[in-house]
Amino acid sequence: MAVGEGSEGRVRFTTGLALSTVAPLAGAPLLAPDGGRGTAEILGVLVVVAYAGHVAVTAWLWTDRDVRHLAHRRPWRLVGVPAALVALGAGAPLVVSGRAFGWLLLGFFVWQFTHFQRQNLGLVSAVAGRWGSPALRTSERWIVAVAGGCGTAGLVARPALLGVGQHALPPPLAGALSSVAETGLVVCVATALVCWARSTRPAPVAAAHVLAVTFMAPVFLFWTPAAAVTGMVVAHGLQYLWVVGWRTLGTQHPRRGGHDGRRTVIPIVVLAVGGGSALAAISERHGARGAVLHLLYGAYFGIVMAHFAVDSAVWRRSKGPLRAWQRTRPLLPSPVPGGC
Repeated sequence: MAVGEGSEGRVRFTTGLALSTVAPLAGAPLLAPDGGRGTAEILGVLVVVAYAGHVAVTAWLWTDRDVRHLAHRRPWRLVGVPAALVALGAGAPLVVSGRAFGWLLLGFFVWQFTHFQRQNLGLVSAVAGRWGSPALRTSERWIVAVAGGCGTAGLVARPALLGVGQHALPPPLAGALSSVAETGLVVCVATALVCWARSTRPAPVAAAHVLAVTFMAPVFLFWTPAAAVTGMVVAHGLQYLWVVGWRTLGTQHPRRGGHDGRRTVIPIVVLAVGGGSALAAISERHGARGAVLHLLYGAYFGIVMAHFAVDSAVWRRSKGPLRAWQRTRPLLPSPVPGGC
């Protein structure tokens, strides 16, 4: 029996997932240096290991034969597109002016936080599946998606939270967008709570749905980047590391017992710390001079976008012949109806 099957496994999986989400969201405002508590170093380490580290851990997916099989079936989607994104990202700082590159960064962040919410949606589906609950209804999925859109719109209205404040919308437009986005998120949260009160689903599933809907609430609750954004960034990375680690424990060396399975977590930790540190160091090259450093800086964003592209394929089930194949070989939680 794979790790995560049975009542004890599903409780552990759901509890770990909840902690990896709630702890960063609640802890970031407390640890933020401008909040008077904690130090910037603590948040910096968490961002390196959790966020940059989870991007590096994408490489670990290629050790999974199911992922390699999927890449063989869809080489352009899982190899060609990611490679093209890395190349485009690397070249962008060399050919795009500073101000125009800032607008590209804003677009990158929109994609990033949309990616965050798609992962949240997939995780709710994963929790529902483990607790024997029916697949999310279309209305439930839409609530999560709209809430994520509201949070992303709030960040566009307040780009200083993303470090690109010089690329702000005209004040009247930004104010209107922020107000609409905030109101929309409040409506989504209220709707999710009503659904929970009326739901016949297991409590962990209903709670996971509400948590996904409220994930981007810090955007409207706090006014500093560390408090408003860092918690979401760290939570997203920890969620990913938890799911990949859990799958690794459950599928690697299934006939050799849990001990060998646990050993496979070590490379994931090494990738998260070492690879995350390398990516974080590259991401700090934005102010450096020289074509090589600019190329590395752009390559960082290309690598992160490649991660988005790979996950968008691996986290969802495909249509057509691949759907039947993936039904018996779930890779990662899917945001698609009926996903694993």
